[in-house]
Formats: sequence, structure tokens, C-alpha cells
Amino acid sequence: RLQQLCAPCADCGAAQAEWFSANLGVLVCLECAGCHRAMGTHLSKMRSLMLDASEPTLLALLLSLQTEELRGGDGLGLGGAADAAGAAGAAGAGNAGNAGGGGGGAARLGPNAVWEARLPPSVRRPSASDSAEGAGPREHREVFIRLKYEIREFVHRDATRGADELGRELWEACADATPLRALQLVAAGANVNFVQNGESCMQHAISSGNTLCA
Repeated sequence: RLQQLCAPCADCGAAQAEWFSANLGVLVCLECAGCHRAMGTHLSKMRSLMLDASEPTLLALLLSLQTEELRGGDGLGLGGAADAAGAAGAAGAGNAGNAGGGGGGAARLGPNAVWEARLPPSVRRPSASDSAEGAGPREHREVFIRLKYEIREFVHRDATRGADELGRELWEACADATPLRALQLVAAGANVNFVQNGESCMQHAISSGNTLCA
């Protein structure tokens, strides 16, 4: 079903996204997968949709992430103009998050709703690896991907809220079967080891019957 989505690369917009990051939740092309691998497995765990045997639960989670949309109230408490700006960029924004040319608006559908929530129009994403003009400089692709995932430059953050407060929201999201919301909170710095009522986030997801977030 993932292949039937025909999802473009989340980083450059190439038509064939045949690789995925197991911990970042994005589908990418071969060129961008190479940049993910260069960051190291502690940042991005790459697998092939075609060549690697992956657990059904992992593939189900990946599919859910590609098709889930962040709700209007999922702006990490920012609200107001920023949420409105995010909603304005929703039209036609899929997994690639307006992945052609410049930054454009913020995606609201799929993992790029998290990783490109605050992507400014001035930031130029890498050329599509399957474009007629070629993939473009490798250095530009690597810099963009490191900014996006290692530094998390485009992730929405709320400096007024600490890791434990976000961890509490993560704990709740793990029971609500909203993996994209959980990804958003983790990317924003939530304490993934947060414990409430004697249960960690993972334990709470399992006890709630939400295997996707577990």
C-alpha cells in the first residue's frame, strides 16, 4: 500500500520514493537516502521499501504517517497567526510539503507537517533527483537535509514549554492513536521517557491498545 501511494520524496520531491527513515517517518529517493545515511543511524535509520524486510507494524505506522493530517489545535500551543499560516499552506501539500523549488507554505499532511512546519520561502530545497536538469550539487542536498533533521531548523518549537510538559502531551498522544502528533512532540523536544501513573509513553500506548505509537 505504501508503493500505491506514489508518494514523492519528502526532501526533494522526486517521483520515486523507495526508501524510508524508520525513526523520522519520511519516504525519500535514493539520492536523499544517501544523505540520510551520511548523517548516521543515530539520526536516521534508513531502509528500502523494495529490498528490506520490515515489520508489518512499522510499515503500518509509516502508512499512517503519510496520510495523517495535523489538526488545527496541534500547533504546540502556539495558535493564532502561526496556526493560520500553517493551514494556509495545506492546500495541495502532501508528503513532499510543496517539494518543488523554494520553501513555500508549511505542509499540514504527512511527516513534513512536522519537519517543515516553519520552512521559510527563502530556503531552496534540493533539485528533484529525477529532474531533467539532474540532481544538482550533493552539498546542497546534504546541507538541506542536515538542517531539516539534525538541527531541526524548520520544526515548530515553543521555548516556553519544557521537555516534561511536552512529554506529558506525548504520553496522551500515545493513547489517542495520533502518531503524527506524537512525531511532532518528539521532534519539538518532548521527554520520550516521561512517566505518568506508573507508565512510560510506550507502556501507555501498549496498555491503550495503540500499537502504532508503541
